Amino acid sequence: MSLALTGLLIAGCGDGGGLDSVPAGTWRLVGETVNGTATPEANLNGALQLTETDYALGIARPSVEGVVTSYTLEGGAFVLSGAGRIEAELAGNDLTLRPSSSRKLTFTLVSPTAADTLAVTGTVSLASGAPSTNLHVALVRRVREAPGFFFDSRDDRALTFTGQGATFDLSRDRGALGTDRIPYGTTGAAIGLLLVVVYEDRDADNRLDELTTCSTTTVDCVRGVSPYVVADRFSTSPELEASSFALLREGWSHAVTVTDERNDKLTVASVDPQGTLTHAITVGTDPSQVVIPVFDLTVPTP
Repeated sequence: MSLALTGLLIAGCGDGGGLDSVPAGTWRLVGETVNGTATPEANLNGALQLTETDYALGIARPSVEGVVTSYTLEGGAFVLSGAGRIEAELAGNDLTLRPSSSRKLTFTLVSPTAADTLAVTGTVSLASGAPSTNLHVALVRRVREAPGFFFDSRDDRALTFTGQGATFDLSRDRGALGTDRIPYGTTGAAIGLLLVVVYEDRDADNRLDELTTCSTTTVDCVRGVSPYVVADRFSTSPELEASSFALLREGWSHAVTVTDERNDKLTVASVDPQGTLTHAITVGTDPSQVVIPVFDLTVPTP
């Protein structure tokens, strides 16, 4: 079901008590309380996307977490397929979730417009003993065709370090086009999944030749990956709605990688449509600590 259904009341099939309907759409994280202590709103960045049947929680701050799944409303709670029961309260446009007895999350209903631009800025830090030469940062597009990624030299920056740190800016100044997009169906619907990676340009040709972690045999190799994905969604189709990416927000968004509990596949969930994020990547010495997200981009049969 398309996220364009903002404002539709989702009716619960509960036992007659508590929460029995919630408006579909985008809910922005505006509050967190843990053991009675409130997290400053400036330290929060997250969103909850709801349709009539599906639930996508993406939180980037204070720490990365989230899930995509289906749900029902029963007795004042979201019952999440494969992800437990979350007590909930609705007061006007404010939705409170209680994922545990000690934690409370508060969301407010918003109506974001599809974003054609997105600030993609960040820092790269060197751990003690990490390599500092021939390091680049790049936006790498996931694609369906082999080898599974597309490198665009326009979105590559050689890193210059001052001490143990460097900064970068790979901001999007237009809507997603061409190789940004992974099509779903024949109607023009598509998504984009762009990874922010730091790589070692071992052959000094100013491009990423392999999207892989470092070993003695790799030509180039990835030294670090941002925890945030630069995502895009354009339009909808039956194929996209049947995929794990159906709840991505329209236009550019920052997203976090989460599990789709309906099929146990890796997907992404969009975070705060009004907030900003700084990508922070640390280059370490142990290649086994670098995880490069891999997504199943098979077009499902609706």
